[in-house]
Parts: sequence; structure tokens; C-alpha cells
Amino acid sequence: MSDESNPYQSPQAAIIAEKPLISQGVLTDLMTKYLKETSPWVRFLGIVSYIACGLIFLTGFVLIIVGFVQAVQNSEILSTDSLSSGLLSSGFMVLGSGFLIFFPARFLYLYGAKLRNYCQTYSEKELELAFKNSKSFWKFSGICTIIYLAFIPVAMVIGIVAAVAMQF
Repeated sequence: MSDESNPYQSPQAAIIAEKPLISQGVLTDLMTKYLKETSPWVRFLGIVSYIACGLIFLTGFVLIIVGFVQAVQNSEILSTDSLSSGLLSSGFMVLGSGFLIFFPARFLYLYGAKLRNYCQTYSEKELELAFKNSKSFWKFSGICTIIYLAFIPVAMVIGIVAAVAMQF
């Protein structure tokens, strides 16, 4: 008598391990539609931010060049009270702000580009990279906000001390 005809034998079935839902990359059609609609806007904001960054860099370089030329013409290179030193320091501050704007612009553009790639290829790697750039954008923005919020009380104290010092 064979085992296949044994009515007392335990039932057997092929065991297939199911992947967790998160690793299957399952997104509903509506989620994909929203990602597809988001992608051009995020890329647009990234491009506009790149353009703003370029204009800020250009402004900073112009301020530095004008300040340097004015300092050379007036022989005030070492003077700290001149207009030219103010232009030079303003130019470097503007360059610094342009440098700060570059990173969120890059994260935004890459987020939008990776979303577009995902919607075309449905590659999980592209979606992971999109969310990585989104996370980087928000992390950078959060850190800048914390620094800004921490600077406000310091600026207030400096302002109060300067106002009191001006009275005497």
C-alpha cells in the first residue's frame, strides 16, 4: 500500500514564505497617482531653488568685487569702518546664504527626479532614494529651523545689551 492512499497521513502542502508587506513595495494605484502628480511640482521647486541659489551667488560675487574695487580705489583695504569693508562682508554673507540654499534645492530636485523614475520603472530602489532625499530635505530644514530659533534669544540679548549701552 502506498503512502498516497493512506487516509491517516498528515496533509502536506508546499510552504511558501510570504514577504512582509513593506518589502513587497506595494503601493496602491491612488498612492502612485499622487506620487506621479507630486513629482513635477517638487522638481519645479528644486529648479527654482537652483536658479535662486545661482542669483544669490552672483549677487554675492558682485558685492565682493565692488567692495574690493572700491577698497583699492580708496586705499581702504585694512580699514574696518569703510563702505567697502561692509560690501565685502555682506558679499561673503550672501555667498554663505546661497551655499545654504543649495542643499535643500538639491534634495528637492533629487526627490522629484527619483519619484518620476519610480513612476516610470516601479523600481523599489528609486522609491527608496526618493524618500531618502525627502528625509534629507526635511532633516536639513529642521536643523536650520532649530539653529534659527536658538539664534533669536541670543539676538534679543545682544539687542538689549546694545540698547542699554547706547544709553550711557
